[in-house]
Amino acid sequence: MGIELKMDFDGHVLPSPTYYIHIDACGRKKRAGSLPAPFMNALPIRAFSCSSLVLCQFSLVPLFTPPPPPHPFSFTTTMQQRRVACVYFFPVPSSSLPRRVVFCCRLLQHTHTQARTPCTLSGAMASLLYILDSKGSPLIYRSYRGDVSQDVPSIFQRRVIDEEEGRITPVFEEQGHTYTFVRENDVYLLMVSTINSCSLQQVAFLHQCVSVFKAYFKTVTQETVRDNFVIVYELLDEMCDFGFPQFTEEKALREYILQSTFLTRIMGNKTTLAQSELPAAVTGAAGSTPWRLPRNYKYSNNQVFLDVIEQVDVLANQAGETLSSEIVGTVKMQSCLSGMPTCTIGVNDKILFDRTGRSGNTVEVEDITFHQCVKLNQFESERVISFVPPDGEFTLLSYRLNERIRQPVKVSCSFTRHGSTRVKVQCTLQTKYRTSLTANAMEVYIPIPSDADRPQSNSQTGHLQYAPQMNALVWNLGKIAGNRHCSCTAEFHLPSIRSSDTQDLSKMPVKVRFVIPYFAASGFQVRYVKVAEKSNYVATPWVRYVTQSGVYEIRTD
Repeated sequence: MGIELKMDFDGHVLPSPTYYIHIDACGRKKRAGSLPAPFMNALPIRAFSCSSLVLCQFSLVPLFTPPPPPHPFSFTTTMQQRRVACVYFFPVPSSSLPRRVVFCCRLLQHTHTQARTPCTLSGAMASLLYILDSKGSPLIYRSYRGDVSQDVPSIFQRRVIDEEEGRITPVFEEQGHTYTFVRENDVYLLMVSTINSCSLQQVAFLHQCVSVFKAYFKTVTQETVRDNFVIVYELLDEMCDFGFPQFTEEKALREYILQSTFLTRIMGNKTTLAQSELPAAVTGAAGSTPWRLPRNYKYSNNQVFLDVIEQVDVLANQAGETLSSEIVGTVKMQSCLSGMPTCTIGVNDKILFDRTGRSGNTVEVEDITFHQCVKLNQFESERVISFVPPDGEFTLLSYRLNERIRQPVKVSCSFTRHGSTRVKVQCTLQTKYRTSLTANAMEVYIPIPSDADRPQSNSQTGHLQYAPQMNALVWNLGKIAGNRHCSCTAEFHLPSIRSSDTQDLSKMPVKVRFVIPYFAASGFQVRYVKVAEKSNYVATPWVRYVTQSGVYEIRTD
């Protein structure tokens, strides 16, 4: 459990022996007892995370052995069920409080018999974080706990970088330490933990770090990390505190970590310091909705834009039968709403229709993932998506379908030998979506050998051209409506040909690329979008569907 406290800079603990806090299962403060003088400015108290604690009793008795720097204060704490913990206070400068600092205390369970015990608190992360280059040399280093004495870069280089690519694992253990890493371009993001923490949570946190870095400097490479090392350190200090994740929402971080200096913004706006709005401290400023900070959002036209984007992956045989298929969907939202609205979105979810006994076209999605703003409890109970949206663009949810789907585009391709050096290719394409729809940028890539001469082609629809850099014939159909049938033929010569050469040609798959607007291959549908805000304005929702090809391949054998 983390608690945010305000203390006098030179305050000391008075003889008052106890400090009571009544906390419910959700971490909300219910009641507090009498506090010593240095703690009188401690209210209100915000819990970062909390297990099912009902009553905590803090005995403010100094430890016998003073804690090492940078821990200026430390107290033993007796909790319910005879659990013993230790409270550490970390000073963070605050520009808004003269001669005061903000102390963030972390409550960590421990025993007196072991020097290191696995932590059981939810949200425990890692002891340190590295950003390494492709050779394993440190670019950025941040220690959160100071309990790792190993030579981390050398161990990581020996275990990961020097190994073969196929044997690399994102999580491994070395002498009681857990190493978790992700790779982005030519850099590695590495977290090392000495406690029994959740590796999946660490991987998710590292990926979120990459997303935040991209929002600040577009790409994450060795050069961009070196050029922006000051911003990287500031971001890491706000995103993770003592190994615990704090603020990972890019929109909230941009309010306090700026790429332009505060003085530059003042001079650019030609305002005085008193008239300018000083950036507040991040800790505790975002409240319960860090993705939508409390400010005066105003739009002349309140609108909500939803883009349902589905990527279709298909592997089919020469006869057109589906061997494997998958749809990966993403719902992206752009919020242009005033105030602090609550949005409710309903979809054609199969579980909801089964519960209510309604009939209609439904979809049973798998592996659905929501943005952190979505109220998960309400979705589980009512199967509706309710949330306070961030301002601007964000990804609301993603999902996956593994069922065999109807192919929106069917392609058949065959290779035939004529004589000793001549090969003929025949390819047909059928569009299986509605006639009212039109696909954009329809392209078919037909593989041919690298030593083939310039082929001769014939196509009644589109253009068939040779792309030597891709070793393929590219059939560009452009825009094509639904329920269409097209074909093309081509001939090319090889220096010499055997029967096995034709067989090798048939092993190379044909690839298809397309984009179909106003169409969802899975049948996923947004049934309604409701916006509620205390000013009772009327918001206009817009929904758009797009289906595009992913790994769309057709075998020719």
